Amino acid sequence: MLFNRNSAEPAVIIADEVRVGASWASVTPPAEIQAAPALNLTRAGNPSVLSWTTNAPGFLLEATPALSDFNSWAGVIAPVYLIGDQFVVTNSAAGASVFYRLRKP
Repeated sequence: MLFNRNSAEPAVIIADEVRVGASWASVTPPAEIQAAPALNLTRAGNPSVLSWTTNAPGFLLEATPALSDFNSWAGVIAPVYLIGDQFVVTNSAAGASVFYRLRKP
């Protein structure tokens, strides 16, 4: 409903957009899906240094010893530091293989 309640103003109303639909979902655009940032890994001796850009906030770093067990992913407990435009985590490299991913909760 568009109307003008002030009699001192001209009887003109400007709308920048009008959407018509049968439900709220039909007139609202879907949320933009944010692509996961690239996860970078470098080795500096024993520790692994993982980093990703700060223009993708809200992602959690997770690790698992085996890709075959989907339920084995767990959050990396190491603190996340902000260095320049990168989130950076230093994680000790154990003797076994470890797989990493970024996940948006």
